[in-house]
Amino acid sequence: VLERTSGQTHNLTPDTAAYGRPQWSPDGHYLAFAIQSQSAIAVYDMRSLEQMTLLRYPEAGRVYLDWSPNSRRIAIATEMDGTLRVLAVRDGVQHKLARQLVGNPHLYWSPDSRLIAYQGVDSAQNTFLFTVDSQTGVQENWTRGLDALRAESAVWWSPTGEQIAFFIWRDNHRYLNVFDLQSQSRHNAIYQGERIQQIEWLPDGRQIAIQVDDGIKTGFYLLDANTSRGAYFDGYYSGLESWSPDMGRVALLSQ
Repeated sequence: VLERTSGQTHNLTPDTAAYGRPQWSPDGHYLAFAIQSQSAIAVYDMRSLEQMTLLRYPEAGRVYLDWSPNSRRIAIATEMDGTLRVLAVRDGVQHKLARQLVGNPHLYWSPDSRLIAYQGVDSAQNTFLFTVDSQTGVQENWTRGLDALRAESAVWWSPTGEQIAFFIWRDNHRYLNVFDLQSQSRHNAIYQGERIQQIEWLPDGRQIAIQVDDGIKTGFYLLDANTSRGAYFDGYYSGLESWSPDMGRVALLSQ
């Protein structure tokens, strides 16, 4: 670890074993990484530079880590057996939550650090989008009942954590769907005919800004996540950079 201001370095590990990419906790207090040669996950307290936890797992293959927003837990997905675990950082307790994750899994914590969204497969090898409660292990399949679909890995939680947006493929067409976790209702927010460049929830969690590119020019939709109503703003925009606090204006980068 390199101290930016002083230039001083600290060696956390005693050897040159094979390590995975280190990941800082959101609060900056901890650092986690995989020790591939030992099939283990190490967590260090970066205030004392001491190892807190060494979690060993029996499966080989790549390991994927994702910190909860509150920095208290780490979601761990192992490639070989497709198992999702959650590790409590302070006491080192782990829980197995789910199996049958898709290879190269992407894990997405809800803003309140309770739910984890991920791709999973059923017994017929169909791909679905799941959420699992990191405390109770209760699992929900948000794409059950949709025929001939393939869910994509990217997931966008609303700032409130009450809704989740993601893409599915149905009848060779791509749709952006929004699920309301409270009412368990689904909305097709937009049919994706153009190439999507960027998706962003507005701070109120009620609207979604979707930047698209039809190959000639770019613009963006501003849609109500519940009703799918909204407007299209045409122009040469290269990025939705920042919304004003009252969401009345957005700073754009023009091409």
